[in-house]
Amino acid sequence: MPSLEITSLTVLLAQMGAVLLTSAALGRVARRLGQPLVIAEVAAGIVLGPSVLGKVWPEAMAILFADRSLPLLKVLSQLGLVLFMFLVGLELDHKLLRGRTYSAVAISHASIVVPFALGSAVAIGLFHRYAPPHVSPIAFVLFMGAAMSV
Repeated sequence: MPSLEITSLTVLLAQMGAVLLTSAALGRVARRLGQPLVIAEVAAGIVLGPSVLGKVWPEAMAILFADRSLPLLKVLSQLGLVLFMFLVGLELDHKLLRGRTYSAVAISHASIVVPFALGSAVAIGLFHRYAPPHVSPIAFVLFMGAAMSV
């Protein structure tokens, strides 16, 4: 009887299958709840990550998403993201933006500035409790502001 060899390609295909099946299943749930598919995709990432799968079934997490297999999965996911953003850019209708420049700029700036300001304000209160001893208050506040604006 031939032995079952688990190669990096086998692991990658299993990872892709798990991600696609989980996303599709949660996508159906999201549609029924009237939510966009991106919500299902984020939820699939949480379900397959250490927060859910790692707590519920750590052995499966260790096999399916072993540390040695993650670099290849990360490269593939980044490539997929680049291709997806390229397709989004191709579908952008520039005619819709004409005459709405001020609104587009105001909304984009507000979506960055408001979370940055709120994250920075919260960081001031959290600095003494959570910042490591070698980190300056300015660096901590800027990091938290940037993290929240992302």
